[in-house]
Amino acid sequence: MSVNIAVERRRIVHIALLVTVIACLLFAAGLLDGAFAQAGPFGAPRTQAPAAPVGGVLGWIFAKQAEFYRQFSSLLRAAKADGSAAWSLFGLSFLYGIFHAAGPGHGKAVISSYIVANNETWTRGVVLSFASALLQALVAVAVVGVAAALLNATAATMGRAVNVIEIVSYSLIIVIGG
Repeated sequence: MSVNIAVERRRIVHIALLVTVIACLLFAAGLLDGAFAQAGPFGAPRTQAPAAPVGGVLGWIFAKQAEFYRQFSSLLRAAKADGSAAWSLFGLSFLYGIFHAAGPGHGKAVISSYIVANNETWTRGVVLSFASALLQALVAVAVVGVAAALLNATAATMGRAVNVIEIVSYSLIIVIGG
């Protein structure tokens, strides 16, 4: 039994170490990026251009995504308190996925180009769109599943890893900030 505990602790320490190394690399990259991004290529300061507002259908889609995202936090709290609220959370997640998929990317341009270039019917386009969405979802689930299996990521393991990561994070804050 003690061998399993030692192996489990070693795995948690490895995960925490990996997260710490990645955090340090990201921190260093942020410092370098901040240092190099202060001026243009000839030493002139960069102007901060305001972000262009997105209008039309794309703007509406982004606004709906933001609205759904804001509702997630209240639904998550309600789902923790009352299990029946989970169905609302599932429904909202499904709607969020639809609006997310309608945004840029996700192969719509590729499928549209294929349909136009090969004079295919719209039904073929719909079938390809659904096949593409299903494949993207399956790949995402498979990647997370394989990563969880490789890391033996059970809920208990992840809870212990979170504790170790928090301790390492607080220690880094003390060392860097102190």
